[in-house]
Amino acid sequence: MDRSTGRRVTAATLGLLVALGIAWVLAGERARAPEPPHGAGTPPGGGAPVSAAPAVGRSPEGGAVVAATAVRHGVTVHERREAAGADALPRRAPRLGAARRLTVQAHATVAGWSPAGHLLATRENLADLFLVREDGTLVPIARGPLAGYKPEFMPDGTTVLTRCNDPECGERDRVGSPYLEDHWHAHSLTGEAIDATAVAAAREEAGYVFQRDDQIFFAQGGAVRQLTTGGDRFFAPVLSPDRTQVAYEGLTRGIFLAEVASGERVALGPGNNPSWSPRGDAVLFDRTADDGHAVTRGDLAWAAHRPERPEPPTSLTDGAGVRQRPAWSPDGTQIAYEEDGDVFVAPVEP
Repeated sequence: MDRSTGRRVTAATLGLLVALGIAWVLAGERARAPEPPHGAGTPPGGGAPVSAAPAVGRSPEGGAVVAATAVRHGVTVHERREAAGADALPRRAPRLGAARRLTVQAHATVAGWSPAGHLLATRENLADLFLVREDGTLVPIARGPLAGYKPEFMPDGTTVLTRCNDPECGERDRVGSPYLEDHWHAHSLTGEAIDATAVAAAREEAGYVFQRDDQIFFAQGGAVRQLTTGGDRFFAPVLSPDRTQVAYEGLTRGIFLAEVASGERVALGPGNNPSWSPRGDAVLFDRTADDGHAVTRGDLAWAAHRPERPEPPTSLTDGAGVRQRPAWSPDGTQIAYEEDGDVFVAPVEP
């Protein structure tokens, strides 16, 4: 065999090995990809889940993700997983595409997006909590004057805790805590039976944040750590998806992002209703203006959480209209918000 023939054989062999290597890596990624979340019981509103195949893309912050989207029980469910090397890719402010009105004259606002992909809404006065279906139907999840105020999602993604200080709520599915003044009750977003004792134990193990005496605290495993030390009246704490960071609001100083372990914090300035990105390295929030009687303007904003290199927030909307209470889908591909008493969903453009 002459040298030129040998080189051709060697090149062909290397090409085959590279192709086999890529196929092996992709097979491994598919094998490690998580199963789509689903519940064993009958979900609120009924219906059957529809499966969807995962796709590889980039998160709105620039990271690589393996994502899947499915319609389950009439609700769009999104899930995401970071692909290898995502942390080395740049983060950037998301760009919003044309928004779709999901509800019509519902007098509703966004209450959150569960880790399993359930979009939740509440009334404008924060009473009651609803599951938002793809056709805009609101399926009741919890009733009560404060049921829609900052519901807390459990790590399983399908259990949500809501406040209810009304005596009519009783003790059923109540999740106790020695630190909380409000009464919390557990609800399943998939229709499964609730074991309130197990939920309380899981919450204590995972850790949670709460507000008391105008300060913010983190509780876990029987221990409590105070994260704020005065200087303002703080409220509305929200944990990041990995429960290592908390966003909260100050009555006069706006939004803060803080590390749970160290308490170190970054001030973002004026804003309300912070919502963590799926990766926990950025937040969405709203900035509003009023005339002393009503809100006259509201814009959505984004800020990266970079304590070592703080950057000013970036506006995502143009100042026309009143947009408030944003929430990020767990796969990072959509952002929900409230405008004019209805829920809108906008795609995040690549």
